[in-house]
Amino acid sequence: MEYRLDLPASQERVAERLKAALESNSFPQAVLITGSAGVGKRALAMQLARILSCTGEKARPCGECPYCRAVRPEKGESPWLWVVPLEGSSDKLEKEEDRREQAKKTLVPIMSDPWDVGAFPETGTIRVESIRDVLRELGRRDPHPRVVLIPEADRMAAAPANALLKTLEEVPENCHFVLTTAHRADMLPTILSRCAKIHLPEATVGEVGAFLEKRGISTENLDQLWALAGGSPGKAVFMAGETVAEARALAMDLLEWTAKESSLELFSWWAESAGRKKSAGASVLRETARHAASALSSLLDDLMRLNAGLPVRNSAFESRLRALPFAGEGDDVLVWMHKELLKTARHMDNSVDPEKVFLALVLKWRNERPRIDLSLVSEKGGA
Repeated sequence: MEYRLDLPASQERVAERLKAALESNSFPQAVLITGSAGVGKRALAMQLARILSCTGEKARPCGECPYCRAVRPEKGESPWLWVVPLEGSSDKLEKEEDRREQAKKTLVPIMSDPWDVGAFPETGTIRVESIRDVLRELGRRDPHPRVVLIPEADRMAAAPANALLKTLEEVPENCHFVLTTAHRADMLPTILSRCAKIHLPEATVGEVGAFLEKRGISTENLDQLWALAGGSPGKAVFMAGETVAEARALAMDLLEWTAKESSLELFSWWAESAGRKKSAGASVLRETARHAASALSSLLDDLMRLNAGLPVRNSAFESRLRALPFAGEGDDVLVWMHKELLKTARHMDNSVDPEKVFLALVLKWRNERPRIDLSLVSEKGGA
């Protein structure tokens, strides 16, 4: 039997491990795919779902059996695949039929473009009722394999996670759960302990370049884009645009403003933002802000790399990064800053004033982090 998994060379070891489990008929009934946003978690989840549900005799997925042909990506319909939907702040999913419709809407982008990092709202959550809906369906006996996909599984609070827990302990026959997350640390340990872990490493520069070229996207400044995206093909697509340079500069400025003793420059920048809002639409400002959040994440990672004596990815900013006090304040401080950044990014889509959100983040970084010295180590290096 040939199991068709299409993974890049950087993830070859993952493919070998999965194929070995499939060939030995020992594939786990609950798996958790981890890795950064846009690195290919949902793409792999869909490949596994198609393999596990296919009845082809020579290769899976075969694309010819009734179950392969029954998939309708444009409508988010599949007789063997259920997805647990995310509920956005504006959604009202009190009724089961509303949750079913939301599940289809969730499945459409997963099937059509699983690499899209902007497919789901940053503040979306998983309702306990949505978990119970799926578990009721699984309670019906069916000889054909069924797959439950839970994207962004870290969005489960205690109630939905506990509702799922008992089923993960004794998964029904012919059923598989495939969970994905970019934030494994935010998941309950009890859920983690019941899932086999599959971690997807970052893609190489060449793989990201090939991915962009396949989509007709320019690979100019590929090294910088790869660094900014953290080796994530999905993020690279999202960031490939005119706003990237502006976002990277903004991110570096925000870190330096966090470190300075005076807040005057920061407040002056915020005051000037009113003029920018008049000349640019809200959607443009929000896109720049989301790029800046990703750039900040990349720069914080570089500060941790400096602590570890490793080369930075954003080499154009290396001297300015070294001038920041954060590099000498320890990884605990940087991890805390990164967590606060993630909270900010998750609220970005719902904010009418993304620059104000960044202002609040910088003030929190300045005032609440444990620090050695708020001043730049070298004013010349930070200029």
